[in-house]
Amino acid sequence: MNKIILQGIIIQDIKIKYDTQDNAVATFVMAHNEYFIKNGEWLQKTLFINCIAFGKFAEKIYQKFAKKQKILICGKLTLNIWQDEFGNNKQAYQIHIKEIHKVGQNNKMGQNPHRDNEITEIVSANT
Repeated sequence: MNKIILQGIIIQDIKIKYDTQDNAVATFVMAHNEYFIKNGEWLQKTLFINCIAFGKFAEKIYQKFAKKQKILICGKLTLNIWQDEFGNNKQAYQIHIKEIHKVGQNNKMGQNPHRDNEITEIVSANT
């Protein structure tokens, strides 16, 4: 089973492109904070996660979501492999989103991260 569920904040404008067959591809980066205790002190570690969606679902994400929104995503971990302009092999993990939820009333960064965690809207690749 390959299923990822993460909560975080969209940290950049969502980008949308169309492939040669006119299929939409939406991409963005989300920040996910992890909290842990080290030597009796609470610390925070931020992960930056590449996210991708395809087709009509990608268009819905582009229309309904924006930078600084608090979200919860469900999807699968994928490995993107390519060659750069110099012929070097590159790879990066990304989340192929299947479902995305708006979280909280204000959905904006700078709010108390432990408040307003209710899901307010759901967008799915299956709808």
